[in-house]
Amino acid sequence: MRSSFWLLLLAACAPTVSQDGPLKVEDERPIGGDSGAQDSAAPEPEAAPPVVINELMASNESTLRDEAGGHPDWVELYNQGEDPVALDGWVLRDGGGEVTLPDGLQIEGGGLLLLYLDADGAGGALPMGLSRDGEVLQLLAPTAGGLVLADRMEPDALRADVSWGRFPDGGPYISGTIQATPGAPNPHDPGISLDPTDWLFPQDRVLQVNVSLPPASVEGLTAEPTVDVPAGLDIDGRGHPRVSVRIKGQWGSARELSDKPALRLNIDRYVEGQRFAGMETITLNNMVQDASYLHETIVYGMMRRAGVPAPRTAWAQVRINGEYKGIYLLIESPDDQFLQRWFDDPSGNLYEGEYGQDLTSDSYPGLDQDEEGASDSTDRAELARLAALLDQAPSEALVPQLEAIVDVDAWMKAMASEVVIGHWDGYFYYPNNYRVYHDPSADQLTLLVWGTDQTLDWWGDSYAPNGALARWMLAVPSLRARYDLALWEMAQVMSEYPYADERARCNDLIGDLIARAPFAASPADWRATLNYAGNFMRDRPAVLRAELFPDGEPSP
Repeated sequence: MRSSFWLLLLAACAPTVSQDGPLKVEDERPIGGDSGAQDSAAPEPEAAPPVVINELMASNESTLRDEAGGHPDWVELYNQGEDPVALDGWVLRDGGGEVTLPDGLQIEGGGLLLLYLDADGAGGALPMGLSRDGEVLQLLAPTAGGLVLADRMEPDALRADVSWGRFPDGGPYISGTIQATPGAPNPHDPGISLDPTDWLFPQDRVLQVNVSLPPASVEGLTAEPTVDVPAGLDIDGRGHPRVSVRIKGQWGSARELSDKPALRLNIDRYVEGQRFAGMETITLNNMVQDASYLHETIVYGMMRRAGVPAPRTAWAQVRINGEYKGIYLLIESPDDQFLQRWFDDPSGNLYEGEYGQDLTSDSYPGLDQDEEGASDSTDRAELARLAALLDQAPSEALVPQLEAIVDVDAWMKAMASEVVIGHWDGYFYYPNNYRVYHDPSADQLTLLVWGTDQTLDWWGDSYAPNGALARWMLAVPSLRARYDLALWEMAQVMSEYPYADERARCNDLIGDLIARAPFAASPADWRATLNYAGNFMRDRPAVLRAELFPDGEPSP
């Protein structure tokens, strides 16, 4: 947390108040004096100038970076009046003490003043730290009769990268928000999310991403693309100067640094515990195998609707050392934050399967371990138990044993998702592009689907799997019946999915960009691919339902 301790920025006051979102209304009280009754014979206390605490952040991990690359706490003040206010002798006070603002500070009429805070006063910041657990923060103004209360704010306990502010600037409505605006006007509505990871997956804008590589890192990625090298990351003005990056992708999606490489950034490789908007890993897919730029957004959206663990997505324009590389898809990585959103216990082991790697005795030891769970051993015992079962012939008698090892219904829904969307490059048909998570609380394994860019255009046999566990389960009549129900459910989800709305959003956000972006499909190819995907989603559910239950809906 190093910085110069103030930054003066001017802004216009927003006009009206929206009461949407998790807003609170400040208690009515006289500003600039004691709220208790006054002696009628005593003179009226001098009122404080109309300066208020407008926004604050008590745990800044990536929202605001100071000149030295640190991430200090911060407080933003707002002058509600028209005249400038000198802040000589003004005081910030919380439960841990107080600090007097330096002489010479002034806040213009209608202006904002941003103050950096650090408990140790590092880098010239004001020597005060804010509590992320919530506390009362007071702003006191000097008068002839002593300090008087100009304003107070009492934020709730806040997660990292969540601010607490007034909406609009100086307004009586206050809330936590992930849409922090240090030194800039607050919006009318803070939104409803208090999860900082949501900031990375907007539905109404295209992210602007720049990855900066020093010369040594450029040389490193050119020589060996899959090795992590130091980099800087900036997304919409937020970021970290020191993360790691490597080029990701195999076969069809692999591209060199001079082309349009897919990227995987590790936020905490060099700085332990460092996060970006709550995320440990950032994945940027280059979309070279999806001319629609929409397949993954659609199919993961379908899966989430069905309760199948699946990542969030957002479009991004990506630059590497300032060179525009085109339109990418930022995809939520299956890391510890992802697991926390989907599982009761996110502290288990996460394994990755690629290119023919299966869960059999001769194959599972080669699976990469993406996350080493704090509650799990490293002997892969959970995979060994499953492999031992797969060594036995499928039978109804072994179903209870399988249920003890695998979350069967969740696994069925994940496989059904792959089949319905035509994911020929996933676990069911290949196997490839999948993760397996061990939930320690249930002591069960769950299948996670990945790499769905080449989907919505292939009609595969719903009963011809190559994955060993899929073959085993479909050979058992009771399990096949449960699989049929999962297929039916996913077909229903596809038929009800608002594809037209998502296509319209895609057109609004990136339609014009595609015509000008490097390495992009032609606008004609883009539209043709979107049309094909729409037709697939229109026709696929009816065909599946007719195959599954020709006489109507399945029995409960």
